[in-house]
This record gives sequence, structure tokens and C-alpha cells, in this order.
Amino acid sequence: QILRRIEENFRALDRLLDSSPAHLLHTEGGWSAIIQVPNTMSEEVWISRLLDEHGVITQPGYFFDMQTEAHLVVSLITPPGDFIEGIRRIRQLADDR
Repeated sequence: QILRRIEENFRALDRLLDSSPAHLLHTEGGWSAIIQVPNTMSEEVWISRLLDEHGVITQPGYFFDMQTEAHLVVSLITPPGDFIEGIRRIRQLADDR
């Protein structure tokens, strides 16, 4: 069940970020995905705005030793409906930047 959810969310993530200024970085497995977002604000500002304005919880790339900004790490084990809505909100903020 977990593998099926991860695969479903990963496919949705790839589809939802198509033609967006935010894009999915290459992954080799696991249950997290890294999204590179426009470097128009710091990761801390991205994280804060997503939480405060959009109700979306992500983690900054620097938690995972990303050396450049700006990256968001999202969990692929999130229930699919919540995941899709969260990615839509990330894309909306990225499109507005």
C-alpha cells in the first residue's frame, strides 16, 4: 500500500509541476521528493509562506544538505488527496513569483 501511494503521488507531482517554474529533481527512491523552486526568496520564507498562507507543510532543502537554494522536500506518503492539493498550492506560489 505504501509503495502504491508513493508511486501515485510521484506521478501526480511530476504531472502537476509540468511547465511550472518549480520542478522535480531526479530521485532514485525513498518516500520524499525534492522540488526546486524559484530562488526569489529564501527557503525559510518559502516554508513560512506555504505554512502560514496556504496550510502546506514542507521541509527546507538545507535539512537534507542541499547546498543551494531554494528547495522544498515533500513527503510522498501523504494521503493522495492532501498531497495533490499541497502540490497545487506550491505551484500557485511558484507561479506567482
